[in-house]
Amino acid sequence: MIVEDELLTRLEDALLTGVRLVHETNLMVLGALGDSIPTLPWVDLVPMLPRLLERSFSFTSRLLELQRHYTLEYLALLGAPEPARRRSAAA
Repeated sequence: MIVEDELLTRLEDALLTGVRLVHETNLMVLGALGDSIPTLPWVDLVPMLPRLLERSFSFTSRLLELQRHYTLEYLALLGAPEPARRRSAAA
């Protein structure tokens, strides 16, 4: 099981690295374009966007945690074993 956990962790890390690389590249390109990017018609909403984004991610995290809780409850009712804790979470 430890080998499977380590493999899954490596795969997850590789995926996250790929996503991070794409975002960093996009930010670098947009930064290089600078003032040549046209002003967006909804630019007056920009001050509100970070707060709305933070709230939406916070809500999504809470919703995902709730779904996780009840999924584990359903699995327990069906007799599935408790999920093993990752070593990083247990440490």
